[in-house]
Amino acid sequence: MGWQLRKVNDKSFPEISTSEHRSNKVIKMKTLDEDIRDFGNLFMNRLDNEILQFAIDYIDYDERGLAFETICDHLSEYYVPVTQEEYNAAIKLCEKLQMDINDISIKHLNTLIIDKEK
Repeated sequence: MGWQLRKVNDKSFPEISTSEHRSNKVIKMKTLDEDIRDFGNLFMNRLDNEILQFAIDYIDYDERGLAFETICDHLSEYYVPVTQEEYNAAIKLCEKLQMDINDISIKHLNTLIIDKEK
């Protein structure tokens, strides 16, 4: 295992090896990729599938943020209704991607919610 103890100010802390750190980062990115794909797939047959797939394919080029943003742009541009749950998923993805939740595409999604909680 890649753990070693490192002394800092007379205290010992576990240290993660560089390769283990990279491995964890790759796992997180793959999970994030799948989350974006799943989000995009929610709108298959509600938005032109070819346009949607083109946006999702940005993930294959390590353009996660662009993929997500393009999906949101298309939803807004074509006025695709979204549920509160789908909107919440968009907000969570936005946070995971460290994107601004006040981005115009995200803000406009809020106006497309069809089952707003009262």
